[in-house]
Amino acid sequence: MSNPTLQDFAASISTAHQLPIVLAAWVSTMRLGQAAGPLAAGLLLDTASTATTILIGAIPVAALTMALTLGPIDNPKQT
Repeated sequence: MSNPTLQDFAASISTAHQLPIVLAAWVSTMRLGQAAGPLAAGLLLDTASTATTILIGAIPVAALTMALTLGPIDNPKQT
């Protein structure tokens, strides 16, 4: 899934009241990751092996994938 698809999904499961909060949190998280990710990867590559760096980066990706595909999502917009 790409970022716009995930953002659309997150927005679709929020209520109209929650939507600005969800989108603000989403954008803040994405920008923080874009700023800190390369720095963290650079530090890890300096101190650990390439394989360790890739494994550490794969863990949150796997957790997010499992949460979005396997976890129950309460959709208040269902009729």
